[in-house]
Amino acid sequence: MVQLFCGVTGLINFITCLALAVFLYFKNRSGKINILFAIWSASVAFWSFGYFMWLFTEKYSTALFWTRILMSGAIVIPSAYLHFTIVYLNLDHRHRLLIIFGYLFSGLYLILNWTPLFIATVEPRYWFRWWPVPGKLYHIYQAYFILAVIYTHFLLFQRAYTAPTKVLRKQFKLVAYGTLIAYIGGSTNFFLWYNIPIPPVFNFMVTGYVALIAYAILQYKLWDLDFIVRKTIVFSGVFGFFVFVFFSITYLLNLLIGSYVGLRSNAAAIMTFAAGIIFYGRVEKFFITATDRFLFQKKEDILVVLRELSHEIITILDLHTLSSKILSTLEHTLRPETAILLIQNEQKKEFEVASSYGVAISSETNKKIDSLVHYLSDYSELINLEEEKRKEVLPVLVLTALEELKAVITIPLVMQNKLQGILLLGKKKSDQSYEARELDAFPALAGQIAVAVSNTKLLDEIVVERTAKKEAEKKAELVNYTRTFKHEGGNALVGIESAAISMRSHFLDKSEKLRKQFEPLLTPTYITQYDQLNASVAKCLKSIEEEGSKMGMIMNTVVGGLSGSETEKQMIYFRIPWETAKRNAGIEYNFRFMAQIEDNFKMYGNVNAVERLFTNLFTNSRDALENQKEKLIYLNAVYRDYEGKKVTWFEYWDAGSGVPEPLFEKVFEQGFSTKLKPQSSTSSESGHGYGLYVCRKYIEDIHGGKIWIEKREEGGSKFVFWIPCQDA
Repeated sequence: MVQLFCGVTGLINFITCLALAVFLYFKNRSGKINILFAIWSASVAFWSFGYFMWLFTEKYSTALFWTRILMSGAIVIPSAYLHFTIVYLNLDHRHRLLIIFGYLFSGLYLILNWTPLFIATVEPRYWFRWWPVPGKLYHIYQAYFILAVIYTHFLLFQRAYTAPTKVLRKQFKLVAYGTLIAYIGGSTNFFLWYNIPIPPVFNFMVTGYVALIAYAILQYKLWDLDFIVRKTIVFSGVFGFFVFVFFSITYLLNLLIGSYVGLRSNAAAIMTFAAGIIFYGRVEKFFITATDRFLFQKKEDILVVLRELSHEIITILDLHTLSSKILSTLEHTLRPETAILLIQNEQKKEFEVASSYGVAISSETNKKIDSLVHYLSDYSELINLEEEKRKEVLPVLVLTALEELKAVITIPLVMQNKLQGILLLGKKKSDQSYEARELDAFPALAGQIAVAVSNTKLLDEIVVERTAKKEAEKKAELVNYTRTFKHEGGNALVGIESAAISMRSHFLDKSEKLRKQFEPLLTPTYITQYDQLNASVAKCLKSIEEEGSKMGMIMNTVVGGLSGSETEKQMIYFRIPWETAKRNAGIEYNFRFMAQIEDNFKMYGNVNAVERLFTNLFTNSRDALENQKEKLIYLNAVYRDYEGKKVTWFEYWDAGSGVPEPLFEKVFEQGFSTKLKPQSSTSSESGHGYGLYVCRKYIEDIHGGKIWIEKREEGGSKFVFWIPCQDA
């Protein structure tokens, strides 16, 4: 009976370990951790299968053959697990030589395995028909096996108590304990090799590591593989049930009618086969229901959870919180592999991803989403791709979009006959289909989500409107305040300028007359000092007039900039829009400027247009110089006579490579851009092919000037543009 029990446990170990290895591998073929753990599980399965075949063999030669087969798996086990542990703990860069040594050692012993140096022979021993006898080199393998197991579990348990998060610590502990249980159970086979009378009755513990790994996958998302638990448990459970039936029937036949029936094994096989036909469906359904109820989700609670969700989301007024709440609830109840919530952006007039998991959204997929939106706008009905007939009636573009989005359930969110959003759910992680009662609950849930989304949008519109209103009121107050300041300050400046003019015209004139009147009485030294004093007073009065005029122009420029108009023109103090544009483009402090501009340089034009013109030029320079060590921007601004009129003339360039000559005209075309994507967060035109197009409109359409690009002799290119003066 001991031999039968050990053989059956070997078969169960083979099935469970092989199932885990296969599922791990096919879940993620490119995942190194998955593959290494699958290799280790496969080596355990290989050992278990050889173990099963060996214990049910009667001939010496066949028993020796299967002994060598099972030891082939056992030889690989420590090296494969060592490799897995080192990679799992991210220590492979420090233990590369150890990994190589392990595989070289296993490779050598795979060769020695087929010689008497490793397994000398097999012979009857205690409860077993055949048991292997170690060769001279077997003991070295035994020592390596023990050291490898101790070292790998030392590393695992060390990390299990030092990992940064509780979840990671739990994961490491469960992996460590699970594999340790497998090793403890399997190690009981070594006693009989040394003729110690302890039977390997704990072989069944090898299956225990599958259970612990399954628990880690479920509770702590180990390697994100919780989908395999149902398959492993159902498959292993069904098989184990029939092994138990076979074992029980055989035992009862031996116990009750063994002395009367000679075909006990055949009878057991026939009765087990009959039980399989009768009970297979019920047993499989039992394990599916058990795993779904106790490990995944209690079915009877799903509708309750969905109803509670419907009531809860109505009170959420933030779109991000709302979408996250919906998907997280569905993830923990229905457990779909993927989920996407698309919500319509009213401003952009397109549908955007509000929240998602398990699937990546590319630009190409976004285009196909449009076809899905158009279809659901016309046919606002739930799409269930688990029904094969449903696929046949869907347009190809819609079906392609759903397949790329990994969606099997599509739920339109409709309110007042308008599509507010779309909820997409992937297939369940348990591989079960969506049930009728779940499908029946989706329309009601969709209606509640649509209402909740509409509420969040309405709140956002109110907030945006109130914010815009407050900003407008604040700006209007600021403009009014500035205008008042301009009016009152202007009056004060007029008084100062008038006083300066009056002093210069009266005081200096009278002073000059007095000097001439008393000149015969004064010495040359006094006359010189008198002239110097008059010149100094005249200079001060002129400075007062100029600075007063400059201050008045600055106030006019500030008020013009605050007004927001792009049509009103006036005399502008140029440095105000120039400095504002630097801040708008984000280059105020980290760029160096070499500008040849008169301190009191002024121009005639629209303040806002000039500011946005230079913001766009600065933004282009910022992007062009992003990877340059020296970030330089140059500007020459002068007055010039051009084509019979007086203009303000600008030449602008930076230290970048410039615009290629063939593109000199193209860069001003609407929509043309050399950038792959928007680069600026401060200029709405940047990166979309509108920046220089708008610059041309500002200069030519608003100001009646001209802009073009010229090649520089020093290399690169420069922008040249002019704007007419007021009297042009």
